[in-house]
Amino acid sequence: MNSRVRFPNTSISENKDDGEAIKGLQLVVAEKEKRHASEIHGMATQIQWMRWNLEREADFRHCLKFEKSYLTTQIKMYEACNKLDLAMMKKHFGIDAEKDYAHLEPVKKPHLRTYALMIMFLVRAKRYAREWNEQKKVKKQLNEALERARRGQLMKKIEAAGRG
Repeated sequence: MNSRVRFPNTSISENKDDGEAIKGLQLVVAEKEKRHASEIHGMATQIQWMRWNLEREADFRHCLKFEKSYLTTQIKMYEACNKLDLAMMKKHFGIDAEKDYAHLEPVKKPHLRTYALMIMFLVRAKRYAREWNEQKKVKKQLNEALERARRGQLMKKIEAAGRG
């Protein structure tokens, strides 16, 4: 196949290898177009997934907004009930919760002495637990010996009853 190619400022030239080059270029272009089409398809899929994800998140936000308002309403209702209960206690029983318990001091943070006492307690508790386990072993051995002795006496009584 002969084709003519004209470059600017040149004369028309003929090249026999141009046909093969054109076919090669056409194949490359076809492959690139196919790859481009698959990339566009992949991007469309990603966009669709992102839209669905965005809708899902919007639904979550809407539900959370409703839950927050519901829980806030419940808390307000409980606070109102507590205030009513306190008022009834004051009216019927003469107990003023705010006044009667205001003089109590808040719980203090534990000091080093508290931790030291706690460690001493744990050490003693472990020691007593070991001693108790030893006593349990001795008691078990005594009970087994007693049981063997009782069985022995029972066997003697049975033998005596059998003879007599």
